[in-house]
Amino acid sequence: MANFTADNLIGIGIIGGVGLLGLVSNGLAMFILINGGKISNSFQQLCLSHCTANFICLMFFVFYCTPMIIMHSSFSHTSPIGKLIGGFMVSIWDVSVYSHLISSINRLVVISWPVESRNYLRQRNTSIMIGIVWFLGFLHFTPYFNVKECYIVFHASNYLWEFSPNYCGFVLGKVLDFGTGVSVFILIIIMDVFTIYRIRTAVMRLGKSLRTQELKFFAQSCLQFSLFVIKLTNFYFISGYFVGDLITYHWPAFFTTTFAWEITHCIDGLILIPFHYHDWKTRKCRPVITGHTITNKRAEPSRMFLSACNKSFAPTSATTG
Repeated sequence: MANFTADNLIGIGIIGGVGLLGLVSNGLAMFILINGGKISNSFQQLCLSHCTANFICLMFFVFYCTPMIIMHSSFSHTSPIGKLIGGFMVSIWDVSVYSHLISSINRLVVISWPVESRNYLRQRNTSIMIGIVWFLGFLHFTPYFNVKECYIVFHASNYLWEFSPNYCGFVLGKVLDFGTGVSVFILIIIMDVFTIYRIRTAVMRLGKSLRTQELKFFAQSCLQFSLFVIKLTNFYFISGYFVGDLITYHWPAFFTTTFAWEITHCIDGLILIPFHYHDWKTRKCRPVITGHTITNKRAEPSRMFLSACNKSFAPTSATTG
């Protein structure tokens, strides 16, 4: 039965609103990646895979969690299907976690060994890396098939997630989920520090110049990783000060757990857009060259079009017919 208390309306607005914003941001990011003309590149494919995971998880926040709050349903925390959905959402989150790791590996390889990386990051190897990421993510899902003992559920009454209150829940939350996050965090820190060292070595000691695009994508990877660290810190450390007293600290507990999880997927897509928008814009504004002679009448619209694209290309020279 629907329950529209003030808290319910706020919860519905936040979870539904952030979810919809995230679907738009990640959908737009995927559109830009696919139509940017560089989707055959390894890093762009890794980003597309990451956005896909974000999009799937946000769909569940919008079309599963939000209706549960509207109906004030116990389905999400009592039914076997609800428990499986919770486990599935965690596995998709783990896909995002591993996506951060392979993005860091990609930047390390490209920046450290720019020539050799063309062989290392071929289509076949990139597909294998993406396949491993999704396989590992769904490997995390297997314990959740024991729905009686091992689960994570969403409580529509307080908009919070809870692992099963037993030993299996402890393993799922503190060992598998938190342990994976911390392990990936350490690995990424090591690789990013080494990448920065390689950048410094190339520029300061060897006098080499690195492609701006590679540095730009490294910055993107670092920003997304920082977002992951903020979520991890909130979910497993800061929230501990609030979850013990949900009557007094209900909203702080919500913002450091459910909201932190959802907003991470949302902002992931927003971060990606400005780093890849130029590729899409450049391809969109690229003049079409044909074998026909361009007349004065056709040249003028071409100039107008290029002007609208911030003159990314020089106007096509025209010859009179």
